[in-house]
Amino acid sequence: MSTTDLTSLYDQFERCSRKIRSPKTGNLYRLALRQFAAAIGHAPTIADLTDDAVIALEKHLHGRSISTINHTTKRIKSLWRWCHSRGIVGTCPTMERLKEAEPYRRAWSAQEMRQLLAACSRMTGEYHGIHASQWWRLWHLVQWDTGERTGAMLALRWEWCTGCALDIPGDARKGGKHAYYLLSRQTAEELRQFKKPARDLIFPGGCKQSFYNRYTRLLTLAGLPT
Repeated sequence: MSTTDLTSLYDQFERCSRKIRSPKTGNLYRLALRQFAAAIGHAPTIADLTDDAVIALEKHLHGRSISTINHTTKRIKSLWRWCHSRGIVGTCPTMERLKEAEPYRRAWSAQEMRQLLAACSRMTGEYHGIHASQWWRLWHLVQWDTGERTGAMLALRWEWCTGCALDIPGDARKGGKHAYYLLSRQTAEELRQFKKPARDLIFPGGCKQSFYNRYTRLLTLAGLPT
């Protein structure tokens, strides 16, 4: 039993785990297993589910951000706990995650927001038939009213817009919590003018990488740090 390959066990774990809801998440788990193998020098088995082996993985990832290391080891420990819950191994991880520095978060000031809105008018091109200048202006108005993260903003659907508010179901948000945001009169009015062309997403525009490439350009136009 101690020679059971973790990769084959992972296939069972993936089929029954609620944590793995997308191919992207599954790929991250498989990457963690490959990195685990590189850290210990062989294909991992259940005999390698030890704190010492996970610490070896931390050391192997030295040079990456603390957050990246913690997320990688968390995936191995999640598989380990699943094995314990199934009676495959008799132990659970006891090591603590590495301590991460408290992130510094700062919202745009009112002046910076004015700079951003002015820069929006100078964005050229179209995204799915929408003028880039209009797309970016509405993006900032909605984000100012809601404070939603980028991924959630890109997933906003017209069916969640009531006219004066955004009513976002929990299953569409990270963490699963329902959100209800009242919109300012200006945002609500400009959103009504933003509905054409007809589409499901309020802010269609492709993947996150495309978004960040365009956003970097916008910040440069606004004279703000990128």
